[in-house]
Amino acid sequence: MFKQWDVWTVYWEHRDLLAATPGKVRPALLISDEEETARGGDLMFMKISTQRYAGVPDLPIQRSDGDEFTCAGLAISPSYIHYTSIQRLSRGDVGKRIGYAGAATVELLIDLMEDERKRRGP
Repeated sequence: MFKQWDVWTVYWEHRDLLAATPGKVRPALLISDEEETARGGDLMFMKISTQRYAGVPDLPIQRSDGDEFTCAGLAISPSYIHYTSIQRLSRGDVGKRIGYAGAATVELLIDLMEDERKRRGP
């Protein structure tokens, strides 16, 4: 049922104390691998937003990306995958699968996450 790089609707908890609400339903990218999903516990998701935030690295995805945007099942273009904004969510916070990240998007995300790990150090 759960597959790495699928896009799901999830209940995303706001970690910002100034946020108007404790959380909201939003699209998110499942990054847990096959082994993690098979265990049956919580799952790791990467935030997808229609907004950019200063100091938060993101990967834009938009209609002009063609199939890369269409397969993700996102309604608003542009959208931004915030690849450093990750939350572990219980399966009860996961709604429905709306799409998946295309191959080019996955390749870019893997490279960006590796660059971020190197930047942050051990």
